[in-house]
Amino acid sequence: MPQRPIPGYWKERCVALFAQAEQRGERLSDGVVFETLKAEARELEAHPDPQNRVLAAWVPSKRSISRIRTGEFAQIEEGEKALYRTFHWPESMERGDLPWEASAAALELLVFLDQQKDTVAQRPPIRLARWFWRVSQASPGQPIRYRVLQALTLAVNELRGGEHVQTVRGVEWELAYRPWHNAVQGKAYYKARHRPQHPIPSGGLFPWNEEALHAEVAWVLGGLNLKRMGSFIQAMLSDDVARKRGTKEEGNG
Repeated sequence: MPQRPIPGYWKERCVALFAQAEQRGERLSDGVVFETLKAEARELEAHPDPQNRVLAAWVPSKRSISRIRTGEFAQIEEGEKALYRTFHWPESMERGDLPWEASAAALELLVFLDQQKDTVAQRPPIRLARWFWRVSQASPGQPIRYRVLQALTLAVNELRGGEHVQTVRGVEWELAYRPWHNAVQGKAYYKARHRPQHPIPSGGLFPWNEEALHAEVAWVLGGLNLKRMGSFIQAMLSDDVARKRGTKEEGNG
């Protein structure tokens, strides 16, 4: 009987756990990784989305975890492995995971996540810190919640192999028009999104109310508590909807 394939999500989780343990100078046993994944699977079982409940039943065995360690993880190049580590200053810069120029943005993100005590309270993984730095370079005056949401969008898109080109275009145009800067630019952004010919992509955000995305976003943030993660996303989404509503009112003015 052919062996059941391991879902990519669980492979990614194994690689992240291996990389973060290696970062701490530790080596997690296959049994410890298995118990960690089982605990995460219990979160998935309680999640309202049926896809996540199916995923919960596909936790890899200890033998499969060992194969992932000696296979996929062993073959990952150092630059790719860095994306699975968590941010620490100055060690992440000294190791070359992030350039020194990213220090201010990464530390700002560290504080933001640390203040989400009832939701996330996680150190940002390098993948998220890198995208947050890039977004912050493009929009230094944008409120941090929106930059975090855009960075999450781009990080999840990267995890999905860059398949959501339209989503990236939406982020690009939002950063270009800078609708948060003042009423004039907000009005111009609204009109560009709603003009009858060749409108620009709107928003640039995934439909975060789709429950199936919460597991991936939780992974990008380096932890997994889907109930709290949903609250975190929805709070930021509410802020973004309010911002879009304000932009619409400015556009109609």
